[in-house]
Amino acid sequence: EPSPSDLSPLLESAEQTLFIILAGTEVEVDRILAALASANISLKSRSIKAAPYKVFGNNKWNRYRNIDRALFFSNNVIMLSTYHTDRSVDRVRKFGADYIKAFGAMPSLYAYRGYDAAMIFIRSLYSNIENGLANEVFTPLQTPYSFVVDDKSGVRVNSQWVKIEYNNNFTITTE
Repeated sequence: EPSPSDLSPLLESAEQTLFIILAGTEVEVDRILAALASANISLKSRSIKAAPYKVFGNNKWNRYRNIDRALFFSNNVIMLSTYHTDRSVDRVRKFGADYIKAFGAMPSLYAYRGYDAAMIFIRSLYSNIENGLANEVFTPLQTPYSFVVDDKSGVRVNSQWVKIEYNNNFTITTE
C-alpha cells in the first residue's frame, strides 16, 4: 500500500499532466512541490517513465522566502502575473547597474515598480490629467501596462498579463 504522501502514482502516466496547487500557506506549497519533485526523481531513478507535468501556481509564491526556487524549475511551474522584469533587456540591466551603484544592492521587484510608477504613471497624470490612464499603453521596465475601462465598474485596470514558465532546464520563459 503506497503512502499518501507518495505522489509517484500521479506521475505514472503517458499523458502530460497539469497540477493546480490551491494550498494557502508557504509550508503547504513547499511540501507539495517537494513531494512532486521527489516522486519524479524516484520514478526516474527506477527507470520508470514519469509523465511530463507542469504545476500551475500563484504569483504570490515569488514572495515566499523559504521555498527553494529550484523546486519551481524541477516542477515546471507556470504562473500568471501582472508584472515581470526581464533582466536581459538593456534598459533593465542599465537600471540594475545604476541601482547597485547608488544603493549597493540588487533592485527588488518593488524597486522596478517604484521607478515605473514615478517615470510613467505620475508623468502621465501630469501631462494627461483629463483622461488619466484611459486606453494608454506603456512599456516600463517591467511588464507592459495597458489600461482599459472595466465595463461594469468604470475602473481602469491593467489588462496585460504575463505567463511565466520555470523550465526544468533552469530557464524562465515569458509570454
